[in-house]
Amino acid sequence: SNTTLRLRQGERGRGLFTKALQRKGDTLLTIPLQSCLRETRHVSDEEKSNILSRPLADVEDPEALTWDVRMAIRLLLKTGKMGGEGSEKFWMKYQALLPRPESLSQPLCLSPSMLSEFQHSELATGGLMQQRRLRMLFPKLMPAEDSADSDYPSLLQWAFACVRSRAFTVTSKKQNGTNADNEEDDEFAFVPFLDMTNHGEPNADFMCDGENNCFVLHAISDIPEGSEVLISYRSEMCNRIYQALYGFVPQGGNYNDNIEFPDSLMSDDCQLMAPLLEQALGLDEPGGEQILSSDSRLNSVLMSLPLTLDMPEDGTDGNMEVEKTQKLLDYVKAQRRSMSTSLEED
Repeated sequence: SNTTLRLRQGERGRGLFTKALQRKGDTLLTIPLQSCLRETRHVSDEEKSNILSRPLADVEDPEALTWDVRMAIRLLLKTGKMGGEGSEKFWMKYQALLPRPESLSQPLCLSPSMLSEFQHSELATGGLMQQRRLRMLFPKLMPAEDSADSDYPSLLQWAFACVRSRAFTVTSKKQNGTNADNEEDDEFAFVPFLDMTNHGEPNADFMCDGENNCFVLHAISDIPEGSEVLISYRSEMCNRIYQALYGFVPQGGNYNDNIEFPDSLMSDDCQLMAPLLEQALGLDEPGGEQILSSDSRLNSVLMSLPLTLDMPEDGTDGNMEVEKTQKLLDYVKAQRRSMSTSLEED
C-alpha cells in the first residue's frame, strides 16, 4: 500500500479519503494478493468435509457450502472468533475496522421478528432462506429459529454478511471469455482496505493485476485533497439487491431500481404506449430529458412499465390501456398495504 489515502469517517460512514490532490490515472492503493482471504468457486469434497467437520453424507446439501460461506468461516478463523487456532495478528487487528454485528441491516442478519417488521416479503423470505442454509451447514454457529432477537446476528451471520458485501473477483474465465462454460477457476478475495471504499459516483476504479499479484485502486478522474474515493460496486442493481447485499440503498434514489410486477401483469398483449405517456407527463416538451435525469424514481417507475413505442391505430379507444394501468396501480396499492406502518412510525 502507500500513504496517499487516509481512513476516516464521512457522510457515508468510514471511507478512504485523499491526503493530497490525486490526478487521473494515479495509483491510490496497492494490496498484495497474499494479504487477502481467497477462495475458489469450487473445492474438493474432501475439503468441504474438513470445513464442515463431518462427512458429506451427513450434510443435507453439501453444495450449499459455496465460496462465500467458506470465506466467512476463514474470516472467523483469521480473526480469532473460533478460538486461537488459525488466527492471524493482522486480521485480529483489522476486524476493528469491520462493521459491528449489531450494526448490520442485511436481511440475513435480522431475526424473524425483525424481518416481519422489515415489511418486504421478498427480502424477508430471502433472509430466512440464507439463515436456514447457514443453520443446516453449521448448526452450532447459528441461533435456533426460535431464539431471542438479541441472539441475532451470530458471528457466522456477521462474517457471511461482511464477505457478501465486501468480496471482489480475482479472476473469472466467464468474465475473461477464455472458457465461458467453465467456472472452475473463478476466484474471489476479501481485500483489506480496498473493501473500505464506498459506493457513489465513481472517481476511482480497481483491478486485479494478475502479473504482479495484487489489487490496484486507481483514480479515473482528478480527486481533490480531502475528497472521498468512491467506486461503483455493481452496475444496474435494483434496491432489493442493494439491501440484500449491503444493507442499504443508494441515497437520493436509484435509476436502476424497478417495480417487479408479476408475470401475469406483464405477459399479456396489452402494453402502454410510450409516446402517449411522454405527452401526458410533458416529457416530449423541451427540457423533458432533464425531468427524467433529475428524478431517478420517476425514471425507474417508467422503466418498470410494459411499454411499446407504437402509436395507437385510428379508432382505438384506449380502454385496454386504462384497464391495464388500473391493474398495475391496484398491484402497487396492495404492496403498499402490506407495509403496515408509516415511515414516521418506523
